[in-house]
Amino acid sequence: MQVDFSKLTRDRFSCIESPTLILMNKSGLMLGPLAFYHSLKMELKYNELSEVTFELPAWVDGNATPLYNDVVGEKLIRIDPFGIFVISNPTVSGDGLQEIKSCTAYSLEYELAGKQVTFGAGTYPLYDPLGQQDTVLSMVSERTRHWKVGSVPASLYGKYR
Repeated sequence: MQVDFSKLTRDRFSCIESPTLILMNKSGLMLGPLAFYHSLKMELKYNELSEVTFELPAWVDGNATPLYNDVVGEKLIRIDPFGIFVISNPTVSGDGLQEIKSCTAYSLEYELAGKQVTFGAGTYPLYDPLGQQDTVLSMVSERTRHWKVGSVPASLYGKYR
Protein backbone atom coordinates (compact mmCIF):
# COMPACT_ATOMS: atom_id res chain seq x y z
CA MET A 1 0.00 0.00 0.00
CA GLN A 2 1.40 3.39 -0.97
CA VAL A 3 0.34 6.48 0.97
CA ASP A 4 1.22 9.99 -0.24
CA PHE A 5 0.13 12.31 2.57
CA SER A 6 0.61 15.43 0.45
CA LYS A 7 -2.28 14.24 -1.75
CA LEU A 8 -4.50 13.13 1.12
CA THR A 9 -4.60 16.57 2.73
CA ARG A 10 -6.27 18.25 -0.24
CA ASP A 11 -9.94 18.77 -1.07
CA ARG A 12 -12.18 15.90 0.02
CA PHE A 13 -9.52 14.29 2.19
CA SER A 14 -8.89 17.39 4.28
CA CYS A 15 -9.93 15.52 7.43
CA ILE A 16 -6.85 13.29 7.18
CA GLU A 17 -3.86 14.74 8.98
CA SER A 18 -0.23 14.01 8.29
CA PRO A 19 1.24 11.88 11.09
CA THR A 20 3.76 13.12 13.62
CA LEU A 21 7.31 11.94 12.95
CA ILE A 22 9.22 11.41 16.19
CA LEU A 23 13.01 11.22 15.98
CA MET A 24 14.67 8.67 18.29
CA ASN A 25 18.25 7.58 18.85
CA LYS A 26 19.40 3.98 18.39
CA SER A 27 18.47 2.99 21.94
CA GLY A 28 14.90 4.19 21.43
CA LEU A 29 15.22 7.41 23.47
CA MET A 30 12.89 10.04 22.00
CA LEU A 31 14.66 13.19 20.82
CA GLY A 32 11.49 15.00 19.74
CA PRO A 33 9.04 15.52 16.90
CA LEU A 34 10.27 16.58 13.46
CA ALA A 35 8.69 19.89 12.56
CA PHE A 36 8.26 21.27 9.04
CA TYR A 37 8.81 17.99 7.16
CA HIS A 38 7.02 17.71 3.84
CA SER A 39 6.51 15.36 0.88
CA LEU A 40 5.91 12.38 3.16
CA LYS A 41 5.34 9.18 1.20
CA MET A 42 4.91 5.74 2.67
CA GLU A 43 5.07 2.41 0.92
CA LEU A 44 3.75 -0.04 3.48
CA LYS A 45 4.43 -3.71 2.82
CA TYR A 46 3.35 -6.21 5.37
CA ASN A 47 5.50 -9.09 4.15
CA GLU A 48 8.78 -7.25 3.43
CA LEU A 49 10.53 -3.92 4.04
CA SER A 50 8.28 -0.86 4.19
CA GLU A 51 9.74 2.44 2.98
CA VAL A 52 9.13 6.04 4.06
CA THR A 53 10.47 9.13 2.29
CA PHE A 54 10.22 12.76 3.34
CA GLU A 55 12.08 16.05 3.03
CA LEU A 56 13.22 18.31 5.84
CA PRO A 57 14.28 21.95 5.27
CA ALA A 58 17.20 23.37 7.26
CA TRP A 59 15.51 26.75 7.68
CA VAL A 60 11.89 27.86 7.88
CA ASP A 61 11.00 31.58 7.98
CA GLY A 62 14.61 32.44 8.87
CA ASN A 63 14.75 30.04 11.84
CA ALA A 64 16.72 26.82 12.05
CA THR A 65 14.59 23.67 11.92
CA PRO A 66 14.72 21.86 15.28
CA LEU A 67 16.60 18.52 15.19
CA TYR A 68 17.70 19.08 11.57
CA ASN A 69 21.34 18.21 12.35
CA ASP A 70 20.24 15.13 14.32
CA VAL A 71 18.55 13.55 11.29
CA VAL A 72 21.35 11.22 10.21
CA GLY A 73 21.70 7.59 9.15
CA GLU A 74 20.80 4.86 11.66
CA LYS A 75 18.54 7.16 13.74
CA LEU A 76 14.98 5.97 14.19
CA ILE A 77 11.69 7.58 13.20
CA ARG A 78 8.49 6.57 14.97
CA ILE A 79 5.33 7.14 12.97
CA ASP A 80 2.19 6.19 14.87
CA PRO A 81 0.34 3.97 14.05
CA PHE A 82 2.60 2.75 11.22
CA GLY A 83 5.69 1.70 13.18
CA ILE A 84 9.36 2.49 13.67
CA PHE A 85 11.69 3.09 10.74
CA VAL A 86 15.49 3.27 10.42
CA ILE A 87 16.86 6.30 8.54
CA SER A 88 19.29 5.37 5.78
CA ASN A 89 21.91 8.09 5.11
CA PRO A 90 19.91 11.19 4.11
CA THR A 91 21.12 13.31 1.19
CA VAL A 92 21.46 17.09 1.38
CA SER A 93 20.67 19.34 -1.55
CA GLY A 94 20.40 23.08 -1.88
CA ASP A 95 20.32 26.01 -4.23
CA GLY A 96 22.39 28.41 -2.13
CA LEU A 97 19.33 29.84 -0.42
CA GLN A 98 17.70 26.76 1.01
CA GLU A 99 19.12 23.43 2.15
CA ILE A 100 16.90 20.33 2.25
CA LYS A 101 17.55 16.81 3.55
CA SER A 102 15.91 14.07 1.54
CA CYS A 103 15.37 11.12 3.85
CA THR A 104 14.56 7.51 3.20
CA ALA A 105 13.76 5.21 6.10
CA TYR A 106 13.00 1.51 6.19
CA SER A 107 10.93 -0.55 8.63
CA LEU A 108 12.79 -2.25 11.47
CA GLU A 109 13.22 -5.43 9.43
CA TYR A 110 16.07 -3.42 7.87
CA GLU A 111 18.07 -4.12 11.04
CA LEU A 112 18.15 -7.79 10.10
CA ALA A 113 19.91 -7.10 6.78
CA GLY A 114 23.53 -8.12 6.99
CA LYS A 115 23.14 -9.87 10.35
CA GLN A 116 24.61 -13.33 10.68
CA VAL A 117 23.97 -15.91 13.33
CA THR A 118 26.63 -18.60 13.52
CA PHE A 119 25.63 -21.90 15.01
CA GLY A 120 28.04 -24.56 16.13
CA ALA A 121 27.67 -28.18 15.10
CA GLY A 122 24.49 -29.92 16.13
CA THR A 123 20.84 -29.02 16.35
CA TYR A 124 19.21 -26.27 18.39
CA PRO A 125 15.70 -25.86 19.73
CA LEU A 126 13.72 -23.17 17.95
CA TYR A 127 12.13 -21.99 21.19
CA ASP A 128 12.01 -23.22 24.76
CA PRO A 129 9.33 -21.62 27.00
CA LEU A 130 11.09 -22.72 30.18
CA GLY A 131 14.64 -21.65 29.41
CA GLN A 132 15.68 -19.30 26.64
CA GLN A 133 19.31 -20.47 26.59
CA ASP A 134 20.82 -21.50 23.24
CA THR A 135 17.63 -21.42 21.20
CA VAL A 136 17.45 -20.15 17.63
CA LEU A 137 15.12 -17.29 18.63
CA SER A 138 17.29 -16.22 21.58
CA MET A 139 20.43 -16.10 19.40
CA VAL A 140 18.67 -14.02 16.74
CA SER A 141 17.17 -11.60 19.28
CA GLU A 142 20.61 -11.05 20.89
CA ARG A 143 21.83 -9.52 17.61
CA THR A 144 18.97 -7.08 17.13
CA ARG A 145 18.45 -4.00 19.28
CA HIS A 146 14.70 -3.55 19.00
CA TRP A 147 13.46 -7.10 18.58
CA LYS A 148 12.18 -9.41 21.24
CA VAL A 149 10.38 -12.74 21.20
CA GLY A 150 6.64 -12.17 21.35
CA SER A 151 4.25 -15.08 21.26
CA VAL A 152 5.35 -18.43 19.89
CA PRO A 153 2.76 -21.09 18.99
CA ALA A 154 2.90 -24.16 21.21
CA SER A 155 3.27 -26.30 18.09
CA LEU A 156 6.85 -24.96 17.76
CA TYR A 157 7.90 -25.97 21.28
CA GLY A 158 10.41 -28.77 21.13
CA LYS A 159 11.17 -28.36 17.42
CA TYR A 160 14.85 -28.52 16.54
CA ARG A 161 16.90 -27.22 13.58
